Amino acid sequence: MKRYLAALCVMTCMTGSAFADSQTTRSDRQRIAIQHVSSRSDVSRTVAQASNTQSCVKVWVNQQTHVYHMPGSFWYGATPNGRYMCMQQAVAGGNTRAFF
Repeated sequence: MKRYLAALCVMTCMTGSAFADSQTTRSDRQRIAIQHVSSRSDVSRTVAQASNTQSCVKVWVNQQTHVYHMPGSFWYGATPNGRYMCMQQAVAGGNTRAFF
């Protein structure tokens, strides 16, 4: 988030000084504004992707019993007929958390 805000501040300062020049033409201003908007959307997309990958906790889901095991659990990755997935996907699929 700090990187996003820093990039936003830098881009605002850069385009603000470009708009302050009275010698720039209207087409130059439009080009700079379009570049500014596309750069912000690229930064926000990158931040969103990073936050999605950081919030995904990989769990081991036993597909026969529909129980998921957290990392560090005794049965994490050890039960037959299981697979890894994000905890959000496991909960959405109707699986329940193991407490052992």
